Amino acid sequence: MSATTPTPTGYLALACLTWMLYDYLITLNDEIEFIWTRKWTFTTVLFLLMRWSTLLLLLNQVVFFVFLENVSKSSCDALSWGTAIATAVVLLEVEIVLQLRIYAMYERSRRILWINACLCGMECLCAALIIAKYFSRANFVPVPNWIIGACYDIRPKQLGVVWVPPMCYELYLASLAVYKIVQTHRASEGSIANNLLTVLVRDSIGQFFFIIAAMVVNCVLWVKTEITPGDSAVNIVHACGAIGGVRLILNMRSAASRPVGLPVSERGTAAALTSSRSSKHFEMQQFPIPG
Repeated sequence: MSATTPTPTGYLALACLTWMLYDYLITLNDEIEFIWTRKWTFTTVLFLLMRWSTLLLLLNQVVFFVFLENVSKSSCDALSWGTAIATAVVLLEVEIVLQLRIYAMYERSRRILWINACLCGMECLCAALIIAKYFSRANFVPVPNWIIGACYDIRPKQLGVVWVPPMCYELYLASLAVYKIVQTHRASEGSIANNLLTVLVRDSIGQFFFIIAAMVVNCVLWVKTEITPGDSAVNIVHACGAIGGVRLILNMRSAASRPVGLPVSERGTAAALTSSRSSKHFEMQQFPIPG
């Protein structure tokens, strides 16, 4: 599996890593305020897992495809399976965040929580069956010297269907969010709960379109092309999922920390007037947010 470095896969991995680092820098103040100065919860752990596991994954992709040469077939195979597992983990982390948002929107309904958890399990099972049936059929092929790239493999076109279950599940979660905000606005328009709910729905819908676009790109590439240059486009899913997931948590904690009646632009003034203890009490009383 000889390769001329850096490869196109390496360029894309480097671009996604740069995007992740840029987002980390511009959200660092929010992370310090809403993560490191708060009591550790399950959401805190989830936030850190999404942030750092994705950064390490993209860093590994950059090292593998930018700095390494003469990549062996066994190394390509190990990287391919590792990337597949890591992608599943990133998507699961993001979907857990979205499930927690829906759980909060529906007043911590255990019925909604269990239904969504069961559907998530079915989604994971469907994706796992597709991977088990088709992923092992991929065969790596030698890369000619005049082609810049590494770990080229011939994959079954049916493998592109693996993106369908997560796309359907995120569409389902987005529909629950839209239904809830329409229902709430009809019942009591203009309350602070609605303002918090608006943040929840906005981020949930935004995350859906954010990551669904990356899934569609991968689905189209895997279905339309028999020869895949590494796992290039999967890096977009990693970056989109992690960036969207951490922003879901940061935005929700930011919104829940604002006193009643203050707009988003006055968050700094709100922070000066409201202690972390009182804002946490307000968050739990007015709109129960897990973590």
